Amino acid sequence: MTRPEVPRAEVWVDAAAAREGVGTRESPLRSLDEALARPGPLTVYLAAGEYRGPIEVSGDIRLEGQGDATVLDGGGQDGEGVRVAGEGGVVLRNLSVRGGAWGVEVSGGGRVRVERVGFVGQHQGAVRVTSGRFEATQAHFETSGETVGVLLEGAVEVGAVRTRQMALDAGGARQTTVDATRAEPHQTVVDEARAGPQQSAVDAGGARQTTVDADAARAEPLQTVVDAARAGPQQTAVDAARAKPHQTVVDAARAGPQQTAVDAARAEPHQTVVDAARAEPHQTVVDAARAEPHRTVVDAARAGPQQTAVDAGGARERTQQVAVNEGGVRTGAQQPAVYAGGAGAGTRPPAVALWPRNARLLPPTNAVVGGSVPRGVALRTVSTRGPTEGVAPRQDAGMGAAKPSGSPRQEAWLSGATFTGPFRRAVRVRGAEARATLEDVRFLGAVTAVGMDGGHAEIRHAVAEGSRGAAFSVVEGVLVLEDVRARGHEVSVSAMRVSRLEVRGFLSVGATRAGLSVGASTGVLLEDVVVRDSGSHGAFHFTGSEVRARRLRVDGAAEYGVVAVGGSLALRGITVARVRSNDGITGEGLHLRQVRAEVEGAVVRETSGACVFAAQNARVVLRDAELDRCGQSALSVETRASLDATGVESRAAQESVLAAMEGGELRVDALIARGARRGLVSAECTEDTRVKLGRVRTDDDRGVDAPCVERFATEAVPGPR
Repeated sequence: MTRPEVPRAEVWVDAAAAREGVGTRESPLRSLDEALARPGPLTVYLAAGEYRGPIEVSGDIRLEGQGDATVLDGGGQDGEGVRVAGEGGVVLRNLSVRGGAWGVEVSGGGRVRVERVGFVGQHQGAVRVTSGRFEATQAHFETSGETVGVLLEGAVEVGAVRTRQMALDAGGARQTTVDATRAEPHQTVVDEARAGPQQSAVDAGGARQTTVDADAARAEPLQTVVDAARAGPQQTAVDAARAKPHQTVVDAARAGPQQTAVDAARAEPHQTVVDAARAEPHQTVVDAARAEPHRTVVDAARAGPQQTAVDAGGARERTQQVAVNEGGVRTGAQQPAVYAGGAGAGTRPPAVALWPRNARLLPPTNAVVGGSVPRGVALRTVSTRGPTEGVAPRQDAGMGAAKPSGSPRQEAWLSGATFTGPFRRAVRVRGAEARATLEDVRFLGAVTAVGMDGGHAEIRHAVAEGSRGAAFSVVEGVLVLEDVRARGHEVSVSAMRVSRLEVRGFLSVGATRAGLSVGASTGVLLEDVVVRDSGSHGAFHFTGSEVRARRLRVDGAAEYGVVAVGGSLALRGITVARVRSNDGITGEGLHLRQVRAEVEGAVVRETSGACVFAAQNARVVLRDAELDRCGQSALSVETRASLDATGVESRAAQESVLAAMEGGELRVDALIARGARRGLVSAECTEDTRVKLGRVRTDDDRGVDAPCVERFATEAVPGPR
């Protein structure tokens, strides 16, 4: 049995009316509160004027204005705008929401739809949804400060530290926040503004003179705090041989022969140092702003009841320590100390062999040595600043936002919306239950267009234009992008520890660092993605991730076209053109380390370095490739990597067509090579270096008589197309 529909009442309100009326068109009320107090479904027509908050709305209410001249005024920075709670559907149409801490707040499962509404001048953000749904059509959001546009704020696991930092952020200290439920917008992990000159980031053996590098903004992107793989007995936590003067976090002059990041000589067997293995490559964990001079390198605010901060001055607190990685995840107790190159700590020496020092270098990023590691075991870390062997970072499941049964959901649907100004995050999705759908949306000047801590977002037909930050950033969530354009920004897409990332029909132009940066993620699918004129970290930068990609294009890149370190890469159809190098060392089209990669249908031309480069135990299969005007060799392997190439055509390589050294293995069949400056093969026949040749047609066979070059019989297979 259906209930009869309750008729909708209509009320007119004019704040500037000469006298109080009865609520008709001819005799409007002067008070909006009085109108909202009337029962039943209600439509309120607002004349031009200002209506001051707080405005409490619930039930089936519609507020219709006369355009921008109708203003719902939330007042100053602590003022309240429109607050919607409880069930029912609230509609705001054809008006403006101005000022207040938040313009519209939705809680208690409320639903709000805005049409042709402008938001301007809010001090924290335009819209905040803690429980309910927000819909916007043809809405405009404007700010002059780094506020939030639309925030979907879900529950986050108690005690879990959530770190929001855009990938590849060299000056990440200024843009990294700790648990934004409590952190102020300007709060940072390394609070340079409050770090005094005598504060110690890591007290190497008790010396409190070590200072936090206040010039962190100029530090190399992705530089790890502990370079354990290369740190010898006389090296500090940061590889002093390679660190620039302003990049040294630990005072190298004061570190003794047996001193590392935390004085390992005095560490108890069960003591756990900071587990940097699972940290995001570009992330630092020192909260020097609040650390006492000799007390801790781990923010004490993050430590739970059973968690003891690491005492860098001598590990004075050792009670049931818990490993804390840079993402804030707690693992088991009673753990062995991390090996950091020191002696006398009762720790295991590293099982990984160190590669020769002349191996090729990559912008530093963390990788974990070994495969699956039981939860609660402190991991050794290595740095790909120098060559290593191992696999890419693994992240524990369940980090970040909790998923309590029956927890409230936060939803947003935006269509035809525009965000203008330097929003810190124009749209922020936070929590496992948060979900956002965006269509035909423009972001003009935002630091981050969409930033996610968990949750689910689908973005279609969108444009983001900015000068810094990551246009689209996701940590531990699900992100789908279709027909999206990003111009400027430091990174167009940054994804860390995501279970699903789908990018289709995406264009990145002028990213100052990387077009797409993906770390420690699974379920990554890229299709029809174009990156033009990217910066120093490659057009595509994959670290420890499982990536499938089809039809990628790179047109102009600094340093790298595609970088893949660890994980797996299945690539079908890629064109890379115009890769330059600022230092004359890099400039590869495809740069593959520690990764299992299958590449088919590749066109690489005009690179400063090798067209295809494999190193550090990478396993690469290449099929059907055209390599033209490679700045060095067409195919290059080293440090025990293997590259199996079939159906390759090389033209005008500036060095030899094939290069192998330091235990690398190169197997080539159906090769056509012409115009190389230094012949066919260049091989350093030491260790297990091997070059195996099948069918080869070349106009210059120099190098084939080297002792590590051999021939193998082949079956009939098609040559290059």
